[in-house]
Amino acid sequence: MDLETRSRLSNIRLVNLPEGAEVPDPCSFLEGWLPEALDLAPLRCPILLERAHRVGLRRDAGDPPRTLIMKFQSYKQKMLVMKAAKEKKDVLYKNKRVRLYNDLATEVHRQRKKYDNVRQQLRSLGLRHGIMPPAKLVVTYREETHTFNMPTEAQEFINKIKEEREEITTE
Repeated sequence: MDLETRSRLSNIRLVNLPEGAEVPDPCSFLEGWLPEALDLAPLRCPILLERAHRVGLRRDAGDPPRTLIMKFQSYKQKMLVMKAAKEKKDVLYKNKRVRLYNDLATEVHRQRKKYDNVRQQLRSLGLRHGIMPPAKLVVTYREETHTFNMPTEAQEFINKIKEEREEITTE
């Protein structure tokens, strides 16, 4: 898993970019579009991609677009793009929101996916949370940070919060 993670360090996954937007040359398209979409000031050296491609089988017209993976020649440029995307929040392509994520090893992605149900509950409770590498859940509650290594630990924590809130509303 460590080797796979290291090989993906310079990669970004671009989600929700309409199919065909990058045709005929995905690298050239992304090298031009990213600085514009992220409002990056003119760079000393332009963004250079080693390669870019869609993953998975072609989908039907009504289905969501496939994820596009891009590999940067420079890790620093990749980090610059990720920072700009985080600051911008809404990255748009022709008024359609696209999202940028770090490209993770399949096993790390599986581990993080186990937190999906818990994270949905945290969002509904209005609690600030995030995932720390490789797959630890971090929750801020009452200005205190809590870290969980397993979804079951986080679920127990959520149950306690729900009980506390129920007690407050029934009083």
